[in-house]
Amino acid sequence: MLNTFFPILATEYAGLSAAQAGGLYAIGGLAALAGPGFGWLSDHVSRALVLQLRGAANVLSSVLYLVSPTLAGFARAAPSTTSARPRSSPPGDR
Repeated sequence: MLNTFFPILATEYAGLSAAQAGGLYAIGGLAALAGPGFGWLSDHVSRALVLQLRGAANVLSSVLYLVSPTLAGFARAAPSTTSARPRSSPPGDR
């Protein structure tokens, strides 16, 4: 959902330029590389732990977007949002 609204949120609400919003979107893409690490953690340690970490990251990023609608606030929130994005695997792989 954030993928759809991020450009509007960044440019209209936070007043960022299109270049700044694009840069933050790219940073979020790099944070997606943490997905395999969360998958390994889920498989080898605890699914509940991963769900709690990702839930906390979602809450943190939402709060940062609200209380700090600036380039610095969005730069802190974007990686949390992307790394907290839910991923799924086929039902037979669980």
